[in-house]
Amino acid sequence: MAVVLIILSLKSYYYYIEIKEEVVFNAKKEAHLLQDYMMSVREVFHKQFLSSNLELNDKTLGFLPAHATTLISNKFQNKNEYNFYIRNVSDIPRNKINMADKEEMKAIKYFKNRPKEVEYFKKYKKDGNEYFQFASPIYIKPYCLACHGKRENALPTIRNRYKTAYNYKVGDIRGIVSIKIPNDKINTIFYNYLKKELITTFVTFSMILILFFIIFKNIFFQMKNLETTAIDYASKDALTNLYNRKYLTTLQQKHKFLLQENQNFVIGFLDIDYFKKINDTYGHDAGDVVLKEFASLLKSLSRTDDIVCRYGGEEFLIIVYNITLEQAIKKFNKIRLTIKNKHIIFNDNSINITVSIGLCVGKKDDLIETIISNADKALYKAKANGRDRLEVFGTD
Repeated sequence: MAVVLIILSLKSYYYYIEIKEEVVFNAKKEAHLLQDYMMSVREVFHKQFLSSNLELNDKTLGFLPAHATTLISNKFQNKNEYNFYIRNVSDIPRNKINMADKEEMKAIKYFKNRPKEVEYFKKYKKDGNEYFQFASPIYIKPYCLACHGKRENALPTIRNRYKTAYNYKVGDIRGIVSIKIPNDKINTIFYNYLKKELITTFVTFSMILILFFIIFKNIFFQMKNLETTAIDYASKDALTNLYNRKYLTTLQQKHKFLLQENQNFVIGFLDIDYFKKINDTYGHDAGDVVLKEFASLLKSLSRTDDIVCRYGGEEFLIIVYNITLEQAIKKFNKIRLTIKNKHIIFNDNSINITVSIGLCVGKKDDLIETIISNADKALYKAKANGRDRLEVFGTD
């Protein structure tokens, strides 16, 4: 449970960081929207004023972007619930209200030193309060030159009224769109999100705690079953579902308990004759079918306590306990003849196979590895003597 608590705590911490970043990201996103809106208003007012040929006087002054956007900004600041501040400001304003403050001057300097940058976003403190300063540059466009180009070329009403902010070129920075976002508003949004996450984390942890105590016993037994299944899976051949070679390495201690007093065990080593020819003639899918049918046949002809293994490739091994050599020879010859008479069907093809077998008798204290090795030698002899036969280790 401590691990679960740590995980949930880490999750909450990362969520804390993620929410904080997301809230700031959303604030910047909203700032971008306000910037686009403000620049659209500014451009429309500017073009409308120029195309109207209005005489500039105290009554028409409000149509100039420098004045109109200020009035709109004041109205907006009073109406929006987050107290966002938005202005078009400059280091050389014609409307003194639009003079950039200390933080805005930093932004203007930033853009002048970095002409390719399009965004400025910094946190600062003022009068004990924190704010985010967002800014984007306002560039001189061709239509701006009617008011901000050479003074002698400016509109008469502009030329006569203003003495500054001339001699700009297209692409010069005239000022910035300045948006100030109070950090306390962002924190309010942030802590609301965080509170929901903490409540969710607490509820989740409580539910996990309850479930843990309810299902503890079931989990324990399931783990034991999984362990047994995993051990069984690791010791089984995937294709034939027989024991595999790895299983034999664990058998040395077990097999002593399977032997009765003064009884022997016999290991039969079996190899399908000319198996490569089957793969070459019919394909590897046919070879797999032959291996599975062969394995099934071995299981059906073996006793319950016999151990049947796929040793590797087309080699198989059967360990038979409490049996005499004569009984084993009879048993394995039956297996050999049954296989010889078996027709394995694959894609309308009838495949006949034979098997060579090597036998070796072992006693209770003999190493299984030794008996397997001796049975392998007998198998080699069976193959050398023509295949489809049985040989016993230690006999001429």
